[in-house]
Amino acid sequence: MKRIFEIAQLPQKRIVGLMSGTSADGIDAALVEIEGSGLETQVQLLGFHFYPFPKDIREQICELFFPQSGSVDKVCQINFLLGGLFADATLEVIRKSDFPLSSIHLIASHGQTIYHLPR
Repeated sequence: MKRIFEIAQLPQKRIVGLMSGTSADGIDAALVEIEGSGLETQVQLLGFHFYPFPKDIREQICELFFPQSGSVDKVCQINFLLGGLFADATLEVIRKSDFPLSSIHLIASHGQTIYHLPR
């Protein structure tokens, strides 16, 4: 927690954001620089990378969308697989943006969306 507090105090923060939704087509990775806070917050996009999923990975993810083909053990297995792919996407957006890895303060990811339950 101490490190998170220290990062929060920095005037500028470089953050990689990762997203993969129910389209299961791949991972969107954005490198941004955030300055300020509240209504004074400014965000600058420093780099973007789309990491497409291979067909077999996409099929495995889509199987999880349905109770008859998804299971807890399959969720656990794909979780480890996707962790590696999210790491690859992170490293690629940083590499393409020409920033040193050590200059990145945070990585934010909500994981893979497999189901929406709107109210």
